[in-house]
Amino acid sequence: MTGLYPVFERSTWTSNAAITSSTHIPKAKLLLNFTTEFNILNRTNTQATDGIPLGYFTENGVYREINEFDEKNIDYKHLLIPIEEVRNQNQPGVYTNFHLNLSKEISKRLILTFHVYNVFNYRPQYKRSDNTMVIPNDKPSYGAQLRLKL
Repeated sequence: MTGLYPVFERSTWTSNAAITSSTHIPKAKLLLNFTTEFNILNRTNTQATDGIPLGYFTENGVYREINEFDEKNIDYKHLLIPIEEVRNQNQPGVYTNFHLNLSKEISKRLILTFHVYNVFNYRPQYKRSDNTMVIPNDKPSYGAQLRLKL
């Protein structure tokens, strides 16, 4: 049996901020950038009726419309998606992430850069209302760049 649901009408708010600090050490020909990201808000509002099916298809492919959903009806009560599962995308707090970028000028024409995303391996986690564990920060990732000015 397959349920047919209305299109989810969601409104989502996301707010992020970042602070970057740059330090240039001329004698060493070194540039150090440190960035702190703040994931301030990640909130989704849904309609209360989003988890209530409009109808369902039987095993034989016959469509049955549900005019008024009855939670006690044994034919389709299992198709109800609990509100906890529909509204499970809200972030409970502010989360941060830290990045480092180090550039070394080898010569006037050659610069070597090394960067680390999530430099401290900071991986906070929280549990959604549907018991899904969310880890907003990825594991550290590394990169390098070699720039040659022609």
